[in-house]
Formats: sequence, C-alpha cells, structure tokens
Amino acid sequence: MKKNTTYIIVVLVAISIVALVYFGLTRTKPVTIEVSYLPPNSTTTKSTIPGIKPTPTTAVKGPALTSGNVSNFYSYANTPYNFSIQYPPSAKPLTSFATFHEIGNNWRLYPGQANQGKSVVSFSLKNIDQGIYSTGKQTYPLYFTAEVRIGVSPNIKECYTPDVAYPNQKITNVTINGVPFKKFSTSDAGMMKYTQAESYRTIRNNQCYVIEQIKSGTTYRDEKMSVGTTDAQLDAYYALGERIVKTFKFTK
Repeated sequence: MKKNTTYIIVVLVAISIVALVYFGLTRTKPVTIEVSYLPPNSTTTKSTIPGIKPTPTTAVKGPALTSGNVSNFYSYANTPYNFSIQYPPSAKPLTSFATFHEIGNNWRLYPGQANQGKSVVSFSLKNIDQGIYSTGKQTYPLYFTAEVRIGVSPNIKECYTPDVAYPNQKITNVTINGVPFKKFSTSDAGMMKYTQAESYRTIRNNQCYVIEQIKSGTTYRDEKMSVGTTDAQLDAYYALGERIVKTFKFTK
C-alpha cells in the first residue's frame, strides 16, 4: 500500500512539472506598440521588440500647418526686384502664371486696362484638374488650385485702387516683416465654382508689388463621385499660402 502511494505521488509530481514547463514555453507576453504622428504626410510606428525597425505608414495627405515654423521651407531670392520669400519643398517656383479655369495668367488678378505689370514668380501649392464635366470616374473636386503669385507694376498710381470688378472691396492694413501693405480681399462664387484671394500690395522703389494668395475650384459633386480631397484639406492648402506670404522680405 505504501509502495502504491509513493508511486502515485511521483506520477503527480511529474505531471505537474511537465505542465509548468509547457505553460512557460507557450505563454506569450504582451507587446507594447508606441505610435507617434509626424506631420504632414506620415506616421512612424515604434516597436519595443528587439530587431524590429520603425515602419512608415501613409496617413492623410495634407500640408503641415502646425505653428508658424518654416524651418523646412526653401528660400527664393529675386535680384532684379530685390525681395526674398520662402516656400515649402512641395512647391516649385515658376516664372510665369498659368491660366486655370476662372483664373487668368495676367500679372495679378482683375487688373485694370491701364494697370499692367510683370509676372515675377508663382508657387503652386495644390492643383487638381479632372475637367469640368463628370464622367462618373473622377473624385471630388473636379478641379481646384491653390497658389501664391507675385507681380510687379510700374503703375504706382493704381496700386491701391480697388479691383475693377469689386468697387466695394474690403481693404485692410497689414504689416509683413516691418513693411506696410494694403490687403485687398475678394470672393466670388456662383454656378458651383468659386475664386477667393487676398491681394497684398505695397509701393517700393517706384514699383507696385503685389503678393496674392489664391484658391479657385468647383463645388460640383454627384452621387457617383467619391471624395478624393476633403474641403478641409483644400482649405489647408489655401492657408499654407498665407504662411508663404508672411515670409516675404525686401532685400534692399
């Protein structure tokens, strides 16, 4: 009887040891994942697992609009007209203005016939052009542009006159890096298309300098169109234009 009891105890101990070893080998420990957002276009996932490197993942596309920091901006300097301005890497300086639906290629928006000047530089921030008619395959919006333009005119007499199409235009005084400007605001919408602009103007060295923050597009959307870019993202591209304007400086 004593021999049988000893045998049973030995078997139970052996089973317990096997169970403990099996549980220890198969038990999984929780893994901690730390995620941090890096605007504007990506997130980075950091894992605590040894040997695993951070993996970039695509987030919602859009410009970074946090704070007024422009440390990652490029610099553009114009010697003939003695000014500099900064712009994001995604925008390329162009020395001519392009016609885009409701926006012409004149040296500035809505100039009078006598108020002629020169197109100096433009920075395209976002451009979408899928035509003006829906085919059922496009995304919203069909077309949109956001850009900053700089033009110069020797006609200083009309530098501060309201735009021809807007005799009751809102005009305010602003200062950009110590230089006083007059800001002319325009907004035009109808037939599911719109144009909005802030035109900053100042006279320097007998020249009228005009910096314009512009957006133009269509609000048309039907049931077949999915959203390609949200209105909030479109507004963010336009707001990015103001950050560019605020970096304008005269070099002489």
